[in-house]
Amino acid sequence: MSEDGVRFGARYWPVQLIGAGLAVLAAIAVTFSPDHSPAYGLSVFAGYALLSGAVTIASASRTDRTRFATGLTVVQGIVSVVVGAVGLSVLVFGEASLLALVLAVVIWAVPVGAAELVIGLRRSEASAASRDQIFVGAATVLLAVIALVGMGDSVFVVGWFGAYAAIVGVYLGIAAFSLKWDAARTSTEQNPVGS
Repeated sequence: MSEDGVRFGARYWPVQLIGAGLAVLAAIAVTFSPDHSPAYGLSVFAGYALLSGAVTIASASRTDRTRFATGLTVVQGIVSVVVGAVGLSVLVFGEASLLALVLAVVIWAVPVGAAELVIGLRRSEASAASRDQIFVGAATVLLAVIALVGMGDSVFVVGWFGAYAAIVGVYLGIAAFSLKWDAARTSTEQNPVGS
C-alpha cells in the first residue's frame, strides 16, 4: 500500500464502520420484525437513508482524494437525506403505500449506487477501498432492480431491503477493519520501532 493509501485508509475506515453499523441496525429492524408492511419498510428505509446520508455528507472530505469523488460523495449524501426526509414525511402526512416504498428505494438506490460505482472505478489505484465501493455500488443498484421486480409484494421488497442491509453491513464491517489493519501494518513496516 502506498503512503497515500495508508493515509487514506487511516481516514476512511471509520466511515466504513459507521456505514456498517447503520446497515446492520436496518437489517436487524427488518429481520426481527414480523411486520413487513409498506409503512414499516418505509420507516426503516427512510431512517437508514436519512442517517447514512448525514454521515456521508459529514465525512465527504475525509473519504475521497479528488474533487470529483468528493463532489459525488456529497451528491450521494444529499440524495440520501432528501429521500429519507421525503419518506418520513410520507409516513407522517400521507399514506405509506407499497408504491411509495418502491419509489423511495429506486429513487435512492440508482443514483447513490451508480455514484458509488463510478467513484470506485475511477479511483487512481486499485485498492481495497475501491473494491469495496464497487461492491457496495453494484449491490445498491441491484437493490433497485429487485425492488422493481417485487413491486407487488411488500414482504418481498422489505425483506430484500433487509437482506441488502445485512450483506452491506457485514461487508463494510469486515472491510473497515481490514483497511484499518492494513494501514496500521503498512505504517509499521514503513516506520519500524527502534529505527
